[in-house]
Amino acid sequence: MAMDYMKETKEISAEEAIILWQASRLSLSKSYEKAPEILKVHDSVIGTLGNFSASIGKAKSKKTFNVSAIVAAALKNGTVLRYVVNNNPKVVHHNN
Repeated sequence: MAMDYMKETKEISAEEAIILWQASRLSLSKSYEKAPEILKVHDSVIGTLGNFSASIGKAKSKKTFNVSAIVAAALKNGTVLRYVVNNNPKVVHHNN
């Protein structure tokens, strides 16, 4: 199965490219707001508020089991199988 995320492209002018580039640059002199940490494994943050994630892998590689543990931790607002969820996030889970 090939990834088709780059299937559609749009041509932009040099001026549009410069505007997009300048808008996406980070400045070392500015302060940026840190997103609230929602999901951790041990002390590593693997999920922040406002982002979404996808669990991809080969067939029968325990993707659903892994996602179910994360959803259970979110519903519990606690720890399940070393996944730690806090800040009581709203959980949306879609298994396709």
